[in-house]
Amino acid sequence: MKKRLVRALLLCWAALAFVNGAWAEEANALKGLTVSEAQAEVSFTCGEPARLIVGVYNGDTGAMTASGGVTVQPGQKTAAVPLSGPLPENFTASAFLTGAETARPLCEKYTVDSRPPKGSSVYAALFDGGELEFYSADSASQLDLGGRTPKQVQEVTPWWQAPTEITRVTFVDRIQPESARRWFYECGQLREVRQIENLDTSRTTNLSGMFWGCGALAELNVSGFDTRNVTDMSLMFTNCASLTELDVSHFDTRNVTDLRSMFLGCGGLTALDVSGFETRNVTDMSGMFSGCGSLTRVDGLDLETGNVRNLSQMFYECASLTELDLSGFDTRNVTNMGMMFYGCAGLTELDLKNFDTRNVTNMRTMFFGCLRLESLNVSSFDTGKVKDMAYMFASTSVKTLDLSGFDTAAVTNMSRMFAGCSRLRTIYASERFVCPDNAKEMFLDCLSLMGDISSHYQNMPASNRSQSLYAHLDGGVNNPGYFTRKRS
Repeated sequence: MKKRLVRALLLCWAALAFVNGAWAEEANALKGLTVSEAQAEVSFTCGEPARLIVGVYNGDTGAMTASGGVTVQPGQKTAAVPLSGPLPENFTASAFLTGAETARPLCEKYTVDSRPPKGSSVYAALFDGGELEFYSADSASQLDLGGRTPKQVQEVTPWWQAPTEITRVTFVDRIQPESARRWFYECGQLREVRQIENLDTSRTTNLSGMFWGCGALAELNVSGFDTRNVTDMSLMFTNCASLTELDVSHFDTRNVTDLRSMFLGCGGLTALDVSGFETRNVTDMSGMFSGCGSLTRVDGLDLETGNVRNLSQMFYECASLTELDLSGFDTRNVTNMGMMFYGCAGLTELDLKNFDTRNVTNMRTMFFGCLRLESLNVSSFDTGKVKDMAYMFASTSVKTLDLSGFDTAAVTNMSRMFAGCSRLRTIYASERFVCPDNAKEMFLDCLSLMGDISSHYQNMPASNRSQSLYAHLDGGVNNPGYFTRKRS
């Protein structure tokens, strides 16, 4: 009964499309479709209540083998459609968007094919004018280039030889690469990617640096990427400075281990949604959002970070972020937090009391340049293994710092640790806070700093008041110091 209903809807769809001669408004669109044993995942946009239908057909006979449908609402972007019926090894699946109460088609259907491309190899042909086209064939001699003569035809990545010539990429045939590593590396003149739906990434394991350096690319639709087998997404969109939006909300990252510098230098992005990211296997998130200076919001930062070792520069120069909730971060295995919040000039408060820093060795410039940061909670930090704290709190607006739990016996560098903290008045510390001999200008321009007895920065001799000489608990006029003992 269900299959007959779906068939009827599809026939009605075709008839209406023929009569009308055009598809419905652009506000409705199907963007991606992936099919598993029991359900289909569909990405789309719709401007009205609609019915989303998925049909699965045997790739050899064309007979329908499975189907399903759900109702979707305006503004909804994704839906899981339960499928009833067997899924053959080779199949074609199509998604349809119709009116909620009628079979009126709202947009063109979206179709995917499980069968491998006809050819076993991926070829790229580079033509005059910067046109790079992708084909699938068993050999270069089988390519149908329409009588045109390319500058290059080569398997794998010939465009590396002349990346600055590429202005437009077209995926002519459906291809299934095992790796797309650095495919468009430093293609700085690339402005358009066409028919990207023909790029089937279901067998791809490496997307590292795929669009690295595509600084002129203003639009990129990767919402249909099937990333279930990808292990490396590092540097994937590095320096894609012209992108203003990027939909990675459907990326399947269950097998990814490296997210290093994934969005580094994407200065045009204002928002990112990583709520769908499963990061239990990730070990490196360093520089993940580094240089995203226009980013005002990152949704889904409750990431699984239990295996992460490196968080350095994760939010480096994210100057437009006004808030960050990292309360869900598990940092027990992290060793590097250097520059993690460097230049986050829009943050006014940051609560890191949940951070487990027992294995961290580098906190250099961790909060440097957080110019508006007034409230900072690092009271639970375990610093027993930290070796570098140079510039750690420099150029922030904090008034009070609770470092009473800091054990700095292993630290070898504290140069300018509090430099430029002109509003800093109180530093809570203990006898376990000791300084290395080379801690130069540790308190440079800490104009408001004072101990809890009588010591005050501006009353110290100008020749040495910025030095680590006073990095200890205040002992009064006979032993002046800038630190205050915390009392319950």
